[in-house]
Amino acid sequence: FGSILLIAAVVIQSVSVWVAEGLSSPQSVLTLHAVTALIVILLTNPTSAHAIGRAAHRSGIKPARAVVDDLEKEKP
Repeated sequence: FGSILLIAAVVIQSVSVWVAEGLSSPQSVLTLHAVTALIVILLTNPTSAHAIGRAAHRSGIKPARAVVDDLEKEKP
């Protein structure tokens, strides 16, 4: 959550400056970049976590407290 909250803080701060100074301020570009980065992080985090977990399972590292192992049923 650290990167998401940090980018959210940048967005909030830059939007407040953007509103105060108008649309021509350099903060508008910063806001656009921060929102784009936030969207990319929100889209790629679940995918990468799934890929890491699946690779660990295939290499034989299984979760210690797993109740159901759905990946065991899937054979590549």
